[in-house]
Amino acid sequence: MGAILFSSNQLKEKKPVDFPETMIVLATASQIVESIGEGLRGIKHRSGSNIPTNITTLKNFEEPKVQEKKDLMNYGVPNKRVYLILLEDL
Repeated sequence: MGAILFSSNQLKEKKPVDFPETMIVLATASQIVESIGEGLRGIKHRSGSNIPTNITTLKNFEEPKVQEKKDLMNYGVPNKRVYLILLEDL
């Protein structure tokens, strides 16, 4: 499974709980990276001195099982239905 990074450039001041239940994300193949850390470095590199605020990660794409609902790491994290439309870099 993976994760999707958002920043204030896309979200303004919204929090994940304010996102709609179903979202469509457009991305290019060059935006796919191996890890969240690499994604954060890419944001920093592209932004220069204007690093965006409110960097948020969505990573819960499936309804948690009963046992996982009790897990502290999942507490208060909203589940979203996310569709990724991957565009070819031209």
